[in-house]
Amino acid sequence: MRKVIIVQEGQWGIVTRENYDEFIKILKRIVENAVDGNKERIAEVEVVETSAEALTRLEMKRIDTLIFISRDMLAEAKKIKKVHHRLKVVLFTGLIPEEEVILVDKGWLFSSKEIERIILY
Repeated sequence: MRKVIIVQEGQWGIVTRENYDEFIKILKRIVENAVDGNKERIAEVEVVETSAEALTRLEMKRIDTLIFISRDMLAEAKKIKKVHHRLKVVLFTGLIPEEEVILVDKGWLFSSKEIERIILY
């Protein structure tokens, strides 16, 4: 079973803490309900308050994916990824950084609204 940690820390712009909490609740439910071809759950999710707490968990046990929910945590996410090469680090943001190359999964082509948002806005 894959081990996933979601970090609550971080806030950007006008998004409220309550918005982030709701986002985490939805994200946690999606990941926890993911199943394989045999209808077996494939992930176990833990929510931690800070990146420091996530690092402690990372040192204590195997973690497959670390998720940040705010652009505010980009520098921290990059720092952790640099040290833990095999760890999948995901950062959710409502704003695509203009100074970065944008990598997009071809599978997203099936979601035209997201493609429009990435390319046109």
